[in-house]
Amino acid sequence: MKVKTLSRGTEIDIEKCVKNSGNDRFSMVLALATRAREIARQHKNSESRDQVYPCVTALKEFENGDYSLKDYLKKIR
Repeated sequence: MKVKTLSRGTEIDIEKCVKNSGNDRFSMVLALATRAREIARQHKNSESRDQVYPCVTALKEFENGDYSLKDYLKKIR
């Protein structure tokens, strides 16, 4: 029996992210890339250096449901 493990240790559950995206990995990747770019821009203009990895931060936000997939897909199109 195969045991399902969390991606990136206990930090991020990719399967939960996919479930939040409606089981559409491609749309999830597009939305996460857009959010990661936003975080990187904000980090570049900010004096605080608390967000080191924008991609991981975007994944955590998406996993927690902090932002909607539909909002970011509208920004892409």
